[in-house]
Amino acid sequence: MNLEILVNLGKLETLEELEILEELETLEELETLEELETLEELEILEELEILGELEILEKLEIL
Repeated sequence: MNLEILVNLGKLETLEELEILEELETLEELETLEELETLEELEILEELEILGELEILEKLEIL
C-alpha cells in the first residue's frame, strides 16, 4: 500500500514537472513572439520614418 502511494506521488511529481516545463515553453514562445512583434513595430516605424523623410524631400523639391 505504501509503495503504491509512493509510486502515485512519483507520477504526480512527474506530471507537475511536465506541466511546469510546458508553461516555461509557452512563456519562451510568448517572449519570442513579443520580441518578433517589437522588431516588426520597429521596422514599421523605420519605414514610416523613411516615408516621412521622402515626403519632406518631395516638398523641398517642389519649393
